[in-house]
Amino acid sequence: MSEDHFLKDLWKHKAEEEKGETREDKDLGLYLRFFEDAKQYPILEPIVQELKDKIILYAHSVSRFSQAKTFDKELLVSADRHRRLVHNSLIDIINQLSRKYNALGIDNYWRNDILHRRQLGEWALTVAKHILRERFP
Repeated sequence: MSEDHFLKDLWKHKAEEEKGETREDKDLGLYLRFFEDAKQYPILEPIVQELKDKIILYAHSVSRFSQAKTFDKELLVSADRHRRLVHNSLIDIINQLSRKYNALGIDNYWRNDILHRRQLGEWALTVAKHILRERFP
């Protein structure tokens, strides 16, 4: 019998909501934790700031890709290439942050929550929505 990943994710999400913590809460909590940790370990500050910049850039590239779907194929291919490159750079900065946590002896359990490309992309878009809400209330 094959697993139904949609139902599994749906039940997990429902269980989190019943506990009072949504996926968005968890995602934002992780993002805010990076800034708290950077206050305690100033060596993390430039990495966390670069992460914030990459998150915004990623959200912009996803939006650009989404809009390009209504235009010609060349624009779509270009937007998709840009989105993938930005996503790869987002992965690089998360990996850099994780290595720095290890080097400092800080628990980086959070890496499991955004281990895969898709998880990281979803996390970044959730955080970007939060960042943009702060900038443009």
